[in-house]
Order: sequence, then C-alpha cells, then structure tokens
Amino acid sequence: MITSTSAYLDEQTEEYNLTEIPLKIDYNKIVGVSANSIENKLFNSWLLMENHPINQELVELHFDYYDDSRFNTYYLGKIIKEDENHLLFESLNNLGQLDGILLINKKHLIHTVHQSTELDYYQYLVNYHHKQSTFNPRNLKIDYPQSELKSAIKKQELVGIDNYAFDNTNIGVVTATFEDYFLLQNLNDYSLSDSIQKIHFDDLIAVKLTSNTQVLLTNYLNR
Repeated sequence: MITSTSAYLDEQTEEYNLTEIPLKIDYNKIVGVSANSIENKLFNSWLLMENHPINQELVELHFDYYDDSRFNTYYLGKIIKEDENHLLFESLNNLGQLDGILLINKKHLIHTVHQSTELDYYQYLVNYHHKQSTFNPRNLKIDYPQSELKSAIKKQELVGIDNYAFDNTNIGVVTATFEDYFLLQNLNDYSLSDSIQKIHFDDLIAVKLTSNTQVLLTNYLNR
C-alpha cells in the first residue's frame, strides 16, 4: 500500500514468505529503490507459485570456525563426490547459480542440513536456472577428480582458501608447498600484495578449485 507520504512494505522473512504486518516507510526516509532486481523477480515468482518444489539434492554445510562471528557461516549447494575425508561440492551464489567447485575437509564439518525452507527455495532457483540454461553462466569446470587437499594446492595457481581461523575466504597465489603447509601470496585491491601467509593443510576447511571470482580475477591479472 502507498499513500501520499508513505509506503507500506511487506518484508521478506527467513521462511521465504512475507510479514503479516507491513513496515511503514516515509518517502523522505527512502535513500534508494531497487525496482527490477533479479533477486526480487525470482522471489516474486516464488510467491506466486501454488506448489513449491521440495529440495531433492541440496545441503547446508556448517563448520567449526574458530571466530564466533562466523558461527552462522555455511556453504549451500550440492555434494558431487564424497570419500572418508573430503567432499567435492558445487557451491551456489545468492541467485541459485553455480558459484564454484570446492574441495571440503570433512574434519571441520560439524553439521549438515538436508531439509529447510531455504533449501526448498534454492532448489526452485536451481530448477529455474537449469530450465533457462543460466545455471553455469561462466562455464566453470565441474568435472574434477576426487583428490586430497595437498594435491589440490598447486604452486603458482590462483586459489580460494577457507581456513577455520580466518575471518573470511582468502584468494591468492600459491608460492610454495611443503609437507604440512603451503605459502599463499594474498590478493589485495586487485593485485598481488607483499603479504605471504603460512597455512597448514589441517587447518583448511575448503579449497575453491574454481569460482566465478577466481575466473574474473585471473582474467584481470592476465590482461
């Protein structure tokens, strides 16, 4: 509902529906309006569906991050392959498209969610993108062999590293590998920095073998 002075907004909830009581927003308090974002269009289509799809293959993976600020950080996507120690994983972005292929260390995996409204919603997004042929827009390589974390870390390659003690995923170039650890030269402000990190293999939660961000950064650095 809108009036001459205010707009009333039904907000999106964590259960992927709308709040029952709208939020009143005065026009003079509005900084900007997103009228036709892809996220909003997809969510609106979801609201108009009579029967929502049920998740068939997606999971949420939760880990034992050292920093409490990452307590609710998780990966959402599909397990491609699995062995005793590792998962090969298709990670999704917020639009439900393929964001990257991860090799995950099961040592730090503490909880897996198989059913939730969020997973049902992302199953709808995945189904939509497969139908539109937009699931893998950058044609990321997905056919990786199951491997050890050590063999996935190769010298002079650009990789994404998620360590249980990091506050975020780090992207950089591997400068050297050793028996128990490797050295990572971080990217900072879209260029290689002078910072070199020593990272132990046992501390790894995941290695991004490829991702949309890594493809774009590699193209930028090699321009």
